[in-house]
Amino acid sequence: MRSTLWFMIVFVASGLGGDVPRLLADTGSAAMPSVAQSPATPTALPDLQAFPTAPAPGELATVLLPETEPTVSALIQRLPLAVAGHQQSSAVRPSIPGAVVVGYGEDRRRPGITNPFLRLQVIDLRKGDFFPTNWSAGQVVGFMAQAKRAMDAGRDGDLFWLRDETAESVPGSTEQIVTYGVTWGRIDSPWLFSIQGDTSESRDALLTALVAIANRK
Repeated sequence: MRSTLWFMIVFVASGLGGDVPRLLADTGSAAMPSVAQSPATPTALPDLQAFPTAPAPGELATVLLPETEPTVSALIQRLPLAVAGHQQSSAVRPSIPGAVVVGYGEDRRRPGITNPFLRLQVIDLRKGDFFPTNWSAGQVVGFMAQAKRAMDAGRDGDLFWLRDETAESVPGSTEQIVTYGVTWGRIDSPWLFSIQGDTSESRDALLTALVAIANRK
């Protein structure tokens, strides 16, 4: 049976402590239960009055983020063909409405599963089924940061951001795979951006590349 790429938001343990809803990409042919039925699905808007103010990584606050799926796609199409030694992969495809995804390299550390070493995911929250569709990206990032009690998170103007590290066990092994992520979005935008990499350096390299092309006229 052919493997397909799917996305879901689940609560997973983070290296910074606590639980956080995260976007995970994986491959598999088994049916996926609807995340809309998760008992952890939030309903009330998060209270962000006391959210800490801190400069966004990679000068993200200077970037005018795209607001439509065509402009998101156009931005991603301008990304370099190689980042941090990984070549851009044409095998990565979005599997949910309103999502645009690009991946770099092939990570085969999980038996039977191939994912990119490095990926950028952009999600239109209005078309999702986990967070309420009237939530903004900034509200989602604020909720995620509060849920995990993260220290590496902040608000820079109208931009909310979060950096995290997540360790996942490898089946049949005592080893763990660490994923380094950064997630961000504006308080008045439905577009949620997330980068996940095999190292913090590769994550930051893709972030730098994205900021550079977004600021390029």
